[in-house]
Amino acid sequence: MDLRILEENKERIIKEFSEELNNGDARHIRYEINWILSKADNNSWVTLEDAYRERISTKPYSNITKSNKKYYFRCICKKLYPGPVFMPRVYSHCEDPDDMLKTSKGYGELNHGYRDLLDTYVFLAKKAGKKWDTIFIHCSLTAKFLRHLQDKGANSLEEAAEACVMSFFYADSQYEQQLRSYSYKEKLAVVFKTCMTVDEYTTGCRHVLNMIPAFGYVRKNVEYLTASEAEAIRDSIDSEQLSRRDRAIMMILLYTGMRSCDVASIKLRDIDWKSETISIVQKKTAEPLVLAMMPAVGNAVFEYLCDSGVESPSGYLFCEAGNGRNHIPAKR
Repeated sequence: MDLRILEENKERIIKEFSEELNNGDARHIRYEINWILSKADNNSWVTLEDAYRERISTKPYSNITKSNKKYYFRCICKKLYPGPVFMPRVYSHCEDPDDMLKTSKGYGELNHGYRDLLDTYVFLAKKAGKKWDTIFIHCSLTAKFLRHLQDKGANSLEEAAEACVMSFFYADSQYEQQLRSYSYKEKLAVVFKTCMTVDEYTTGCRHVLNMIPAFGYVRKNVEYLTASEAEAIRDSIDSEQLSRRDRAIMMILLYTGMRSCDVASIKLRDIDWKSETISIVQKKTAEPLVLAMMPAVGNAVFEYLCDSGVESPSGYLFCEAGNGRNHIPAKR
């Protein structure tokens, strides 16, 4: 496969992706472009689909990662060759969500009343300007829920009992083993709230919405550093190779988990020595955050202040060398 077109347009494509997509997707697409170009002189590909298949065969990727990489390759293909479709989706032959929904298995297994409910949602969602793939996802998830009600003997929303609804979300009668995610629940709610505006479905939709459990979104915390890795970082911080300023910065990063942009913009007034806290407004989210300042962190900051005698007109804790007006850059 001749990759000269990609090589010649690489910078333009990457720039367009950085403007159109979020930073994460744009970064991953850049990685894939670099990988493709690394094979420019040694490949037997005919199309980018061949390149994708080789890419996912290089490591035992999970299905989610494979799906993500397929999306990245599809984006690249659209930029290079606007006409051809890269590995078309299963329902890409359908021109609108109504047709796509009716060809799906879940829809076909429902009774007429539940099908009419989904048809109503499709009509209202299209009228509201929602994307066809969003509509299809909402309908597919709702179809699975409605099929569950149907299998439990509830042939209409009004007939659904609380135990019937809860058994879709939990694996046990104590409601401790959760089966569905917060995101799933929210998408179901979108469908029922939309259809509730139609008189025919108001009572049934309200009945089901009142029984959908109100569990919240749970963020999964991932421990990125093992104990040995954290110890190795601490040892490097304690070495004499770092200045007192850099040591204070590293201690804050290690023990608070603050973003680099937030550490860079800490002001002297943000540190409360009596309560041993650091109070900031996060750059990314604009949300206030108060963090406990561990003794090791406080000692490192105090030693830095005593050693440097910081007098910053702008009030920043960490200023650029020779310039008391600007804080240090978040990235180097």
